[in-house]
Parts: sequence; structure tokens; C-alpha cells
Amino acid sequence: MRRRHAVAVFVNLVLAVGSWAAVVYFYPTLPEQVPTHFGFHGPPNAWGSKETMFLLPTVQTALVLLLVALGLLVERCPGIYNFPVDPRKLSEEERAELYSSTRSFLLSQGILMNLLFGYIQLTTIQVALDCRWWRREWAAAGINGGIMAFLLCSIFGVVAYYFVKQRRLH
Repeated sequence: MRRRHAVAVFVNLVLAVGSWAAVVYFYPTLPEQVPTHFGFHGPPNAWGSKETMFLLPTVQTALVLLLVALGLLVERCPGIYNFPVDPRKLSEEERAELYSSTRSFLLSQGILMNLLFGYIQLTTIQVALDCRWWRREWAAAGINGGIMAFLLCSIFGVVAYYFVKQRRLH
């Protein structure tokens, strides 16, 4: 595994652990009812028990572990992937680039997913505690549409980038 891939795996794991740490740290101070859903304009529109705070980091961790595992299996089990080009028609060098690119794609998607889940988790905690410990005065009490749009566009932008990059290999 290349060094950049090892760094990406490490970053993914640190971000997932960070989400868990935030939930564990703030859990004792959370009220019994916490936001469980945010409306299109940002403010929460559904509330549930504070035990639901463990759901998001659980899904986040499972998703990250899946993406990391898939990234590590690229060269061992290439048949499980739907590449935009047929690896059998590529030279050995191009095939190695395809596999490395796929691993980079999966690990970078993991980092972006971690950032998305972490942002939602921190916003949920912030709204539940009704505090401004990490946001500016101008920010709405809820999900910031600009941040969400940036993260979602980044996720789809990375998909487009790697798709084009891999299509150019043949």
C-alpha cells in the first residue's frame, strides 16, 4: 500500500473515532430529547431520545470500515468492482494505476463521508445543547446549507473526477 493510502486510512479512522469521542464526551450533558432530523432550511423538525446520538457514529463507522476494506481488496479481488474500463484490456502498468486510483477514490470518499457525518453529529450536539461553542453568530441554529452543499458537491465531484480519470486509462 502506498504511503498516501496509509495516510488516508489513518485519517478515516481518526475522524470516525473523533465522532465517537464527541458523542461520549457530550452525552452526559445532553437533554433527554435531541434533534433527530433537520429540515431543508436548517432548523430541527424532529426530536427523539438522546440514545439516538449513537446511531450516526455507528453508521459512520460501518460505512468507513466498508470503504477502507473495499479499498484494501482492490488488487486481491478486482472482479467485485465495476470499473469504467475492463482491467483485462489494460497493460500491467495501466492496471496498477486503475487499482491505485480506485483505492484512492474509495478512501477519499471515506474522508468526505466522515466529514459529512461529523458535521451533522456536531451540529446535532450543538443544537441539543443550545449553545454556540463552535459556530459564528451569523450561523443558523441548525444545519448550514452552505456547508452541506459544499460537502455533497465534493462527494459528487470526487466521483466525477475519478470516473473521468479511470476512463482515460484505455
